[in-house]
Amino acid sequence: YPSPEKLFALKVSGDSMIDAGILNKDWIVVLNKKEAEAGKIVVTKVKDETIISRLMKDRTGWYLRPDNTTHHIIRPESEDGTFDIVGEVLAVQRIVE
Repeated sequence: YPSPEKLFALKVSGDSMIDAGILNKDWIVVLNKKEAEAGKIVVTKVKDETIISRLMKDRTGWYLRPDNTTHHIIRPESEDGTFDIVGEVLAVQRIVE
């Protein structure tokens, strides 16, 4: 298990990962790390925005794929620019009000 110092939580804002079961206002537990395997759900920085998406790789390289078909894929060479991995999502917590 990772040490508690390497974990942090974020409150989700938006619907980019609804098909993965991560909904608006959920909390995610994130392992602070700069790399992840293809297919993992990650937290990234794109420009000044923090986003949650699935890290993918194909013959052209790495890209970010939201698990919501209404959102677009982000590739490093796109107008959105490069992305930096902040961490890998380990858990989702939903608080029912």
